[in-house]
Parts: sequence; structure tokens; C-alpha cells
Amino acid sequence: MEKKVDRRIKRTKKVIRDNFIELLLEKPVNEIRVQTLTDRADLNRGTFYQHYDDIYDLMDSLENEVIDYFKESLYSIVPETTSEDKKGKIFSEDIRPLFLKLSEKLLEYVKTNDRLIIALFKEDRDINIREKLKKILLEFILNTFEADPQSIDQQFSYYYSFVTSGCAEVITEWIKNGIVEDPSEIAVLLEEFTLNGIGMFVK
Repeated sequence: MEKKVDRRIKRTKKVIRDNFIELLLEKPVNEIRVQTLTDRADLNRGTFYQHYDDIYDLMDSLENEVIDYFKESLYSIVPETTSEDKKGKIFSEDIRPLFLKLSEKLLEYVKTNDRLIIALFKEDRDINIREKLKKILLEFILNTFEADPQSIDQQFSYYYSFVTSGCAEVITEWIKNGIVEDPSEIAVLLEEFTLNGIGMFVK
């Protein structure tokens, strides 16, 4: 009986989630009302409030879903190394296979959850999900390669902002174009753009 209840809860939350994503694609989150969502999902308001406090609680749960996957992906690609192995290798050749592996994993997730990604990244909230992900990635880089935050100079900060924003725009364009290319192809492009830049076009 408990398994049936669990399955019913998962189905209900999926219905709420899917209909909320469709509404987010149509309008800003501050224009979405619980009644509008439940009418669209063919559920009563009480059912919604069994799972979420309000619309923003639901929004946070979707953001956390993406953030949790991003964190899990980051830390799953780091090989087992000693502290000495890690030091000083942040810009070495060792980062290339890690970059490709991470990019492919994240792009596969984007491909599978394209409407969720579009819905979240079009939102302009006080703390944008893009900024949250950039912060998580920077913390990952500092922790993994044991870099002292004080040693990160302004040039690196500029480079980091440039690369992360550029990668986000490439992925956005990929989605807009209908996700035609395989995630592995886009991953290679991101690697080339990030590590080689204009040099890949200039002979």
C-alpha cells in the first residue's frame, strides 16, 4: 500500500511540475497563481499545498533539482588523486578530459530536460540560477585544485565570467536551434572555445 501511495505522490508532483514548467514558458513566475496551475493540472488547491508552500517554493524545488544534478555531476568527474597531484594543474592538459566529461554529462541532462532549462534560465529573479551555478563551479574549482581564493587575481575573474557566460549562451543557442547536434559535439565545441578561443578559427 505504501508503494502505491509513493507512486501516487510522484505522479501528482510530476503533473504539478510539468504544468508549472509550461506556465513558466508562457509568463514570469510572479504572474502565475496556484489556482491557474491547479486548474491547468486538473488538481485541487489542497493537493498542491500538500506538497508545496506556494508557487515560489515550487520554483525553488525546480532550481534545486538542476543545482543538485550540477553538483553531483561536478564531483563525479574528479578522479581520485592526492593533494600533491592536484596542485598547480588547474590550467594543465589534465583539465581537458574532465571538461569534456562534465560537458557531455550536463548537455545530456539539458537535452533530456530542455523545457525545464529554458523555463528556469528565462527567469530574471533576485538571485538568478545562472549566478548560483557559476558560484558552485568556482567553489568546485577552488576546492578540487586547492587554490587559495586570495590567489585568484582579477584577470582570472574576468576570464571565468567570460567563459561561463559564453558556455551558457552556446547552450542556449543549441536549444533554440532544436538540439540538432549530439551533446558530445557541443561538448567538444565548448572545450575548443574555452581552451583555444579564436585560435581555432585563425590560421
